[in-house]
Amino acid sequence: TLAAEPSLQPDGLAGAWRFYDAQVPLVERLVVENVVDAADHGALVLNHARAIAFLREGDRIGGARVHDAIGARDLEIRARFTVNATGPWLDETIAPLRRTKQRLLRLTKGIHLVTRRATEHAHVLFAKSDGRLFFVLPWLDATIVGTTDTDYVGDPADAAADEDDVRYLQAEARHAFPKAPFEEIHFTWAGVRALVREEGVAEGEVSRKHALFDHERREGIAGVISVVGGKITAYRAIAEEVVDAVSGKLERRGRSTTAEQPLPGARAGDFAARERELSLEPASLAHLKRVYGGRARELLDLAAADRSLAQPLCPHHHGVAAEVVHAVKTEWAMTLGDVLLRRNALGLSACQGLDCVDRVADQMGPLLAWDADRRRKEIEAYRHEVEPMRRFSTE
Repeated sequence: TLAAEPSLQPDGLAGAWRFYDAQVPLVERLVVENVVDAADHGALVLNHARAIAFLREGDRIGGARVHDAIGARDLEIRARFTVNATGPWLDETIAPLRRTKQRLLRLTKGIHLVTRRATEHAHVLFAKSDGRLFFVLPWLDATIVGTTDTDYVGDPADAAADEDDVRYLQAEARHAFPKAPFEEIHFTWAGVRALVREEGVAEGEVSRKHALFDHERREGIAGVISVVGGKITAYRAIAEEVVDAVSGKLERRGRSTTAEQPLPGARAGDFAARERELSLEPASLAHLKRVYGGRARELLDLAAADRSLAQPLCPHHHGVAAEVVHAVKTEWAMTLGDVLLRRNALGLSACQGLDCVDRVADQMGPLLAWDADRRRKEIEAYRHEVEPMRRFSTE
C-alpha cells in the first residue's frame, strides 16, 4: 500500500482495498455537451435566461415567462408541456402551483478544497471526528478534498465554503496524509444538493433517489411535471424517464435511444492533418482532446484559419485562444465566467484565469460588441464571481 501511495500515514496501516469508479472531471463540459446535442436536435438555447413565472391558462400551464439577463428583457415562451428541472430552486419555482407550503426538498451543502497535488491515487476515507465518508482525489493537475454534508437554508446560488468546512476537511485529510500540502489551497467550491425531503435522519443519510412530481395528478394542474432530487451520475436515466412520462401525456409513442447515443464530443474526431499543419505543443493538443473530445477538431479548424488563435491564453494553462472564439460562436458563452469556468476550464486552474482575464476580455469584446465600459464591467463581474471560491486561497 505504501509503495502505491507513499504519503499515507503508516502508523496503524494494515492494508487497503482497491475498486474502480469513474470521474467526470469537468462537469461543466458535460452540461455543455448536452446543450450542444440538444441544439443539434432542434432545441432553442437561451443562456443567462431565468424562468420567472409560469404562463397559466386556468388549470393548465402553457409555458413560462423568462427574463433575458443579457438583453434585459422578458420573453414569453409557450409550450405544449413544461418540464421543471430547477434543482435546488424547485420549491420556490413551484410554490405558485402548490396547494400546500410543504417543501419537497431537503437542501444540504457540500464543499470541496482544491489543493496542490497531494496523492497519486483516489482515496475513500472516513473522518475520525464523526465517521463521515469523504474523498481525496487526483483532479486535473491538483487534488480535490471533500465533501461535506450540512443542512442548508437560503439561495443555493449563495452557497460558499466557510471556515468550519475548510478546517474540517484539512484536519481529516491530514489524519491519512500527514505530510500532504492540504494547507496550499488553490480555491474552494460549494454546491447544494437537492434531496427528496426526509426528516429525522442525518444529512449524510438522506437518500439520493429522485422522484417525478406530476402536478396534474397531485395538484390538478396540467401541462407541467417537476423533477425532484436526483444526482448527475443518473442524469441520463432520469431524463429518459421524464421524456417518456411527457410523451405519454402528449400521446406520443416511441422507444427512447438516449442510452445508445454518444454525446457530440464522444464521437471520433479526425485530428492528424490539423496536428501536422499547426504544430501545437503536445500539452495543448492533449488539453483540447481532453476537454472537447472529438469536437476538438472544431478548435483546430479555427486555429488553422487564423494562426493567432493557436497562441496560448495563459502561462499557467495549456489552452489556446481559439477556445474563446469557439465558446462564443458555438457554445453560447456571453460572459467571462461562461468561458473561463464553464467552457475551457482555465478558471479551474490554480490562477483561475485572473492573470490573463484582460487578454480573454480583449478577445471576447469584439465578438460580443463590448465597448470599453462593458469590458471593464465584465472583468469586474468575473472577479466578483470567483471571489467566494478564493476566500481561502493561498495562491
